[in-house]
Order: sequence, then structure tokens, then C-alpha cells
Amino acid sequence: ALDLLPQATQLLQHQVDKRLEGFSKAQVATDLAAIYLMDRRPEEALRAIWNSRVSLLPEPLNEQRRLIEAASLAELGRKDHALETIEFDDSPDAARLRTEIYMRTGDWPNAATNARASLPPAKAALSPEDAGEVLRVAVAQAMARQDGFNRGLVRTYGPAMSKSAYAEAFKVVTDTAIPSSASLQSAVKIATGGSPYDGLMRRLRDRLNLIEAPSEAEAIQAARASGPTDGNPNGRLSSAVLSVLPKALQPKGTQKEAAPLLPDVRPSLPPQRSQAVAAASQRPPARTANNANASGRLNARSGVEAPRDPPQGPLLGR
Repeated sequence: ALDLLPQATQLLQHQVDKRLEGFSKAQVATDLAAIYLMDRRPEEALRAIWNSRVSLLPEPLNEQRRLIEAASLAELGRKDHALETIEFDDSPDAARLRTEIYMRTGDWPNAATNARASLPPAKAALSPEDAGEVLRVAVAQAMARQDGFNRGLVRTYGPAMSKSAYAEAFKVVTDTAIPSSASLQSAVKIATGGSPYDGLMRRLRDRLNLIEAPSEAEAIQAARASGPTDGNPNGRLSSAVLSVLPKALQPKGTQKEAAPLLPDVRPSLPPQRSQAVAAASQRPPARTANNANASGRLNARSGVEAPRDPPQGPLLGR
């Protein structure tokens, strides 16, 4: 509240590093990342998000973390990575963030397209936040030379904007007369603001404490619905998830050894022949250059990491 952002980040960083685990750590780390970004420290914001990844977080919290991650990447000049992070997010906050990224890079046509998705309902009077959104749309459309869109904007929002704090800037960018360079740049500066993501970060922080941790039963249901977890081809819950659940909530059979991925398709053999095969299987195979590290190559083909055969020669220390 006093805008002492460095002191606030020190307090939260201590909580994240020393005191919290699981959902609580991820939630507080998200708040920490938002404050880092408001303090113009995007690298620390990314580190706070990346170092607090936890499985099966509530989707509202994951959405906020993606937005902060994308904004931080954009501040570091990684525009393409930032847009990929929120590519499938169709929320109003994501549209605003995409608009901000495009405006900062001078991509005015895309900025205008995304900004129109954030337009508020037309009213006789607009809140300062809504009036700011209308001005951003007008500025993006003016810079993209989309005069037709701005004429429609004047018809819809003109009376309300004339009563707002942005009346002069809105008139400059929507007027049919060509504005001077200085007045246009002033309107652009007003629309983009001094700190680009302050408004978004403050909205995210206001909603952050309203997100509740999922119950253990909900965590199991979400994990089952999501299919394979942690790369597990069987679709079973990962050991990391099972380790934090009480035995009463664990799915049946998780304490037993995992079943093989493929059925046993070997043909049945006569008793004498099967005994001979079993005896032969207990003898170590002759080691040749062709079969050295065969298991390592097989696992490499299947995409599974496995240890290779030990090197030949006397063991160290003997």
C-alpha cells in the first residue's frame, strides 16, 4: 500500500524460500512475482514462477501464473515466447496483455484487434478503468490508420468519453483533422501509461487470495481426468502426487508393483524344454561388441532413459 516494493519482495521471498510448501508456496510465489514485475524486475518475477511449480494447481491460479510469466518474458524482449505462453487464453486479461505486448513493439494492427476484445459496455458514464480501455483502443486504431473503426468508436463512446479524464486525448486520436506529432505522442503516452503492467498485476493480486487450495479428493479427480501425468505411459498418478495423499484416498493397487506395459506373448513350451530355457536364461550372455549397451540403445529408441552397461576392466580400488 505504501509502494515499498523492494521491502515487500524481501518479506515474501523469505516465506517462499523458508516457510511454505505446495499450494501455499505457489500462491505466495505468484504474488511475489506480480510485485517483482511492478518493481520492473522481470527476471526475478520469472524465477519466482519457475521455482514454485507444483502439480495439480487450481486452473485460476495457473492462469494468473501464465499471465505473469508472459508479461515478464515480454519485458525481457521475448515477445514471441510471451505470446505463445498465452496463445490459448481467451480471457479479457489475456487480451489486454496481448494488446500491451503489441503496443510496446509497435504492431498497431494486432494491438487494435486485441484491444477491441476488451471494450467495456457502452454507458452514459464510464469508470476511469473503462475509459482507459476505450482510449487504448482509439490510440491503437489511430496508429494503425483504422479511421473507420474510430468513427464507430466516437458514435458509441463519444458522449461518455467527453466526461472522462481522457477527453482531450480521445479527441486528439479520433478527430478527423490530422493531429500534430506532439499531441499524438502525448495521447499514446497517456494510453500506455508509465508502468505497463501495473493495472493487470493489481487486478491479479486482488483475486489471488480468493483462490482456495483443492481438496485431496479433487486433486485425484483432476489427475485422473488429465490422463497420463509426469510422462507416465500408464496414465497412473505420479509418485510425487501419491506421496502427498493419505492411503485412504489413494487408488487401489498403487502400493503394488506396476504391471508390465505389454502382455506376455511368449508361446508355451513343453516342460523339459521350458526347464532348459529357464536354465539358459540364468547364465549371463556372452559379451560382444554387438550386444554391448544394447539395453541402452533399446531404451533410447523407446524414449525411456535407462542406465547403460558398466565399463569393462578392473573396478577402481581393487
